[in-house]
Amino acid sequence: MKDKIKVIITEYFGIHFYYSEFGNKNRIRFDINPIQQYTDFDGHSGYQYLNKENEQDGVEFIEGEVFTKLTGTYCWRGIWEGRLYFQNDEYWSEDLKEISDLFSDVVEPECKNIIRGLLGEYLED
Repeated sequence: MKDKIKVIITEYFGIHFYYSEFGNKNRIRFDINPIQQYTDFDGHSGYQYLNKENEQDGVEFIEGEVFTKLTGTYCWRGIWEGRLYFQNDEYWSEDLKEISDLFSDVVEPECKNIIRGLLGEYLED
């Protein structure tokens, strides 16, 4: 069974949430991918993901071909549990602050909302 995908676009990131309505409903996988926003000559706005091979190039999303800053899982096992998997060996302190804020403000609440919806019940924080 193929996972469902929900995408949230913030100012600098495209966050992809992967989950199943039929398999393990209490677990979600997510990827945080940097994006670049643009406005073309005709005034149309949009965004592109950063190319994994050359981060200066914008591309459409193709899993495995775009730069991913962070992946992780979030689940309910009687308590909420999140695991983060960093993609680079080195991060600047500003990057960690940005990732921490994004996780706390967007990723964690959305994971909880999706899991609550899949399980059909309210689960305490």
